[in-house]
Amino acid sequence: MDDSYNASPISMKQALNSFAYYLNLLRGRGILVLGEMMELGDYARLAHKHLGRLLRGIKFDALYYVGGYVEELFSGLGKEKMKKAVWAKNLEELNRSLEDEILGGELVLVKGSHRVGLWRIADWLRGREDAL
Repeated sequence: MDDSYNASPISMKQALNSFAYYLNLLRGRGILVLGEMMELGDYARLAHKHLGRLLRGIKFDALYYVGGYVEELFSGLGKEKMKKAVWAKNLEELNRSLEDEILGGELVLVKGSHRVGLWRIADWLRGREDAL
């Protein structure tokens, strides 16, 4: 699921709800590849903490995050979901981590603000024979 063009608290919630719905139908592994929600001004810290809290209620097998506000996001996750979370410093590190994680048959949500560049990860996934 490539929704790497834009991210706001509302669009993130909608994308995660869609991910949860399809993951329930597929009954497979679910991987979240999320990027920072940019251009939120003074609300950014709180928005990322709320995102972490929202993720507590979403089933996933792995969460990869790239961008700022990582402390806020991860503090909202709680102890159990934190065990499934990885922070990547940049897209190259994220790509290396995903190479070991993506085996084929997983549902992957790629979601973040366009400036994060997660569309490059989505393009890479589409290029793999087992990515879709």
